[in-house]
Amino acid sequence: MTTPFMKKISIIFILFTITICSAETIGRVMKANGEVLIKPIGSGTYSVSVKPGQAISNGDAIRVGEASFAVVIFLDDRSVVKIRENTDFQFVETSNTRSLIIEQGTTLHNVNNKDRKKAYRVETPVSVASVKGTEFSAFHDAVAGVDKFVGKSGNFEVFNTISGITVNVGAGQKAISNALGQLIPAPAEPGDYPEDPEGESPEEQQDEQDEPEEQDDTQERQDEPTQDEEPQREEPTSETELEPEQSSEPSDAQETEAQKTI
Repeated sequence: MTTPFMKKISIIFILFTITICSAETIGRVMKANGEVLIKPIGSGTYSVSVKPGQAISNGDAIRVGEASFAVVIFLDDRSVVKIRENTDFQFVETSNTRSLIIEQGTTLHNVNNKDRKKAYRVETPVSVASVKGTEFSAFHDAVAGVDKFVGKSGNFEVFNTISGITVNVGAGQKAISNALGQLIPAPAEPGDYPEDPEGESPEEQQDEQDEPEEQDDTQERQDEPTQDEEPQREEPTSETELEPEQSSEPSDAQETEAQKTI
């Protein structure tokens, strides 16, 4: 009687411990715009409407709807993930691994290497990206079974779970992974890195700030008079000065004709 009773107590204690660990707060929502919902662990629906300051618990899933975005910061190492529209994924943590399991959509990651004690991974049904400290984006097309990872700084590894192929992705590079087992590294092209959902990138803002200055310089050069134009505007021609004298004084022929008449 005592042994079965103790087993039941042990099972209850283990389940209680798992529940407590799963409900641990691991991050918070810094920004939320539009339709942003959370499916708490153990729930079957996205039932919690997210506002800034919302706690993210281990095991929670987040959904960002059309024309919406969210920004989440992890409490331990201050790493940040920005979530673009039409994205679903789940936060899953163990004692040594932090995983973002993406069902669909686009995420931008800024992983802080300082004070980080857990491996940072982005998982899809096709690929796993393992990160140390870097800034990168991850995109998963659930219909086509295609992933695209683009590096902005640092480097990370992408592993195709179908073929077992692994490639390293650095700054300015990308990797395309698909459900056929292909994993193709290539230089990133303009537009490969997704637009920041909070606004334009610093490089784009700087370009816009520089553009009006260039236009002003061009306008000043157009308005500045040239040396050839100055004499034409300031010095009248000799013909123009003599015309009034010729019209105001009679000619010698006219004077002679008048004397004959007298």
